Amino acid sequence: MRVLKYFGVLFAILFFSGCSLNEEPTPPNLTLPNSSNSVKIDSNWWEMYNDPVLNKLVEKAKEHNFNLREAAANVALANAYLASADANRYPTIDGKGGIGRSQNGKVSKGGYVSNNFSLSAVLNYEIDLWGKIKNTKESAAKSLMASKATQEAIELGLVSSVVDSYFGVLSLKAQESMAKNTLKTREEVLDILKKKHELGLITSYDALLGESSVANAKTSLSSIQTQLVRQESALHVLLGTSPKELFEESDDFGDRLPDSITVPEGLNADLLEQRPDIQAALFALEAANLDIKVAKAKHFPSISLSGAFGFSSSELKNLIDSKSKNWNIGGSLVAPIFDYGRVEAEVATKEAAREKTLISFEQSVTQAFVEVYEAMSVRESIYETKNNALEQTNIYSELAKLALIRYEVGAGEYKNVLDAKEDLLSAELKLIQAKQSALSADISLIKSLGGGWDKKRLEN
Repeated sequence: MRVLKYFGVLFAILFFSGCSLNEEPTPPNLTLPNSSNSVKIDSNWWEMYNDPVLNKLVEKAKEHNFNLREAAANVALANAYLASADANRYPTIDGKGGIGRSQNGKVSKGGYVSNNFSLSAVLNYEIDLWGKIKNTKESAAKSLMASKATQEAIELGLVSSVVDSYFGVLSLKAQESMAKNTLKTREEVLDILKKKHELGLITSYDALLGESSVANAKTSLSSIQTQLVRQESALHVLLGTSPKELFEESDDFGDRLPDSITVPEGLNADLLEQRPDIQAALFALEAANLDIKVAKAKHFPSISLSGAFGFSSSELKNLIDSKSKNWNIGGSLVAPIFDYGRVEAEVATKEAAREKTLISFEQSVTQAFVEVYEAMSVRESIYETKNNALEQTNIYSELAKLALIRYEVGAGEYKNVLDAKEDLLSAELKLIQAKQSALSADISLIKSLGGGWDKKRLEN
């Protein structure tokens, strides 16, 4: 009767508390911008640049980058935790065996030596009435998904950085090539000026201007080469490889930037599905919700069943004889009576953790829209700058031609020719930089839109 009375009280508690145990905290409803365009980006978007060297670098970074390797280790850890949580849903069976030998008194005076052999299996199983084990397993599954999504987010950021850094190397190599050609041309012109000066055809002032022009070209080339070394070093860090290996492969790098690829500019609510960082935050929030349920379930008793079946015999040959069988089945119930607020404290801790996770989720969503808006705005501005740089280069090219014509007909000074060439070189270098900035803007937009990431990859 006492047991029935206890269970009556127990189910009364469950009836009045069940709503709090089963309530499902959900993420807030967020108002997302709408667009008539649907954003779709190829998952391997960097391959659209048709650059085999770039493709090779991306694969190398995925294999060796330290941050990505750490993320993969976190996924493996979460997967192991899920396997452990899933195993708790099933009974445990332990095997036991024993052998003993004892003597009772002296054998010569009627004592005897006895043997005892035993073999048994013990089964233990906890009945999951309140969903504690089930929710623990589901929480582990959500945590695994969050870890995978975090890995995807890190990979997206890594690939974007590798592509951007690689284009930075190409840009500086293009500038280096232009500076070398300019230096070579100016040195050839200087040789001509020196010969003219020796013949008295020009003044020493014009010859010195030629030397100044060569010195400026050398300074510009040296500055570009310094930047190139730093950019290659930055790429080396992303790849996680030795500098020697990267610099040996850098001979395969070209000195021409690719054309920009077409990047869709539509934005809609699918953004939440396209950004792995948002998915990671959402899965973490769902795991936190389940953790609250697990903590609340500790208010209720744990009911376990156990059973043992085995054999015991004084003779080894009779160990598994039917007469040697023995078994027992039982159950146990453990319920908190006075825990001085430990369960409530754990629930409060999980709820606070859930609130922090909710804030992180909302921040991720807000940050996503900020990044998309900024990427689109900056990209538009940079493309305008690139067009202006192209127009400016064309103008300085014409001015350099006219300055040379005026000098040759005696209508202008040689200094004007050198100034025009300096302006043209500066404009050409800025045009290369503007093209690289436009490529970087494309990459930033692709990254902000999720980079062709597919949520189905988390299920693999």
